[in-house]
Amino acid sequence: MRSVTLGHGHYFAWHLPTIAIVLVASALFFVIARQLIRSEYGPEAKALRWSILGWCAIAISVGSAVVYPYLRDAAYLTVEEDGSWAMQNYLGFTVARVRSDEVRELRARDLGGLGVGMGHVEVRREDGTVVRTVRVTRARVIELTKMLGYARSDLAQEYTDTVVRAHRYGPSSGSMMVFLR
Repeated sequence: MRSVTLGHGHYFAWHLPTIAIVLVASALFFVIARQLIRSEYGPEAKALRWSILGWCAIAISVGSAVVYPYLRDAAYLTVEEDGSWAMQNYLGFTVARVRSDEVRELRARDLGGLGVGMGHVEVRREDGTVVRTVRVTRARVIELTKMLGYARSDLAQEYTDTVVRAHRYGPSSGSMMVFLR
């Protein structure tokens, strides 16, 4: 099995504490909400608990807005023995599995006109879904295409996007089987 890390470690270092904050704020939210439902408190104690609930809700919503995109975007791509691609997020959960016989298109987007920007790679599947990666550099895209076994002639430029046209990925020696367009 061949594998490539798509993102950078500082993304994970930023998002792991944010996940912890969201989990702690969620637990505190439910504990305080349970106290409000089950117990009799005076007006000052109730006001304090409602204030805590409000701040927990704000922390949960802001933290979720930071964390959610990186939980659904692929940070690791592994080519398995049969030629299937397994794509995992930073926590190691599989966000997509693309079978070897499935038609796919690889598109590196928003890398900047001169290739010095940051963008993401999209894997467009035959059922119409799109699997995105975390933000990557042009150097990481080149590393990805080499690991996947694509030749320079397989890559096309569409405006600023680098594209590997629709194809099936073969299990033998990690090369493409058929280009469809």
